[in-house]
Parts: sequence; structure tokens; C-alpha cells
Amino acid sequence: MKHFADLLLNKNNSDTNNDQVPFIQKRRGIEIKSSREINLMKKSSRIVATVLREINDLIKPGMSTKDLDDFAEKRIRDFGAVPSFKGYHGFPSSIGNTLLDVAGAIEDTVRKNGFSVVEDYTGHGVGRNLHEEPSVFNFRTKELPNVVLREGMTLAVEPIVNEGSKFCKTLNDRWTVITKDGKLSAQWEHTIVVLKDGIEILTDRDF
Repeated sequence: MKHFADLLLNKNNSDTNNDQVPFIQKRRGIEIKSSREINLMKKSSRIVATVLREINDLIKPGMSTKDLDDFAEKRIRDFGAVPSFKGYHGFPSSIGNTLLDVAGAIEDTVRKNGFSVVEDYTGHGVGRNLHEEPSVFNFRTKELPNVVLREGMTLAVEPIVNEGSKFCKTLNDRWTVITKDGKLSAQWEHTIVVLKDGIEILTDRDF
């Protein structure tokens, strides 16, 4: 997940009005994965899907997120893998043609069901690195350039859906994010690969 504000930077205008003009941060290009890399990602995503399915069966009233985290880490390591988010930045524990087609579909579905989509965070490319280009929006925007989808792109699609307003705030630990109105929120995430004839959900639990 990327914070949307990190995708825009302000620079001082040399004009006398000293306005600040948004510009696009230069980042590494979007990486196209080889068949070998996609197969490796399929294997790791299968592990993710398996552990998520097991967690879903495990959850009971009164369990803490720490209980689930401990179980997930153990199971991931049982598969000979390493949880890639652990320690990351201090963390404690069929597609129309462009990314905005994806964003519009997400936004429309969320709003149609009476909820709001958080705009402060976006999905992202994933593969060789945990966070890669491009940013994957969950809402329509003209703030950043649209991206045409190409075979071989691997993307983390991860909308956050709020029961009330779309606005959130970060707590003093600088990591925990809650809704400003105190209403419920949920995040959904899948890793997908763009194929010649559509997409495949690599983390589909019903494999």
C-alpha cells in the first residue's frame, strides 16, 4: 500500500506569486515480469492464499490480532518462506485497458453499496520488490497519469472501504490508521497478474 500524498510533491514556483505547483515524483519504471518470475510469484501467492484460508477457519471471538499474526508467521515459515512485511518500515508485526478502469470499477462498486473508499492510500506494483510502480488507485483521479495495462504486470489491488466517511487519521505511533468518524473499515487485497487474455488472481484462496 502506498500513501497517495507520497505520490505528489510540491516545488516552489519561481514566479512572484510563489505558488506551489504539484509535480510527479520520478520513480523507477514499471517492471514487466518474465514467465519464470510470474511462476515464482504464483508459488509465493499460493502460500499467502493458503495461510489466509487457514486463518479464516481459525478466527474465533476473543482472539487478538497478535494470535493471528503468530499463527500466520509460523505457517509461512513452515512453507519455507519469509513474511516480507515483517520489519518493513518498522511494521511490528477481466480488466477493461488502464489502471483507472480498475479504479473506476472499485469506486463504483463501493459507492453502489453505500460505503466510501479511502483515497489516502493506493495499491501498487509488486514482485521483485514489495512496493513497485505503478500506483493502483481505488478511485478516479486526474492527479497522476493513467497507465495502460500490459501483459506481465503484477499488481497488488487493495482498496480500503469505510462504513462512514472516507477520511482517516494516523495515531501517535505513526503506523495505526483509524477512521475519523470512528466507524468501521475493512481492507481487501489480492495480487493479480495481467495476462494476454485477461487477468489471474494469484492469491485466490479457491485455487
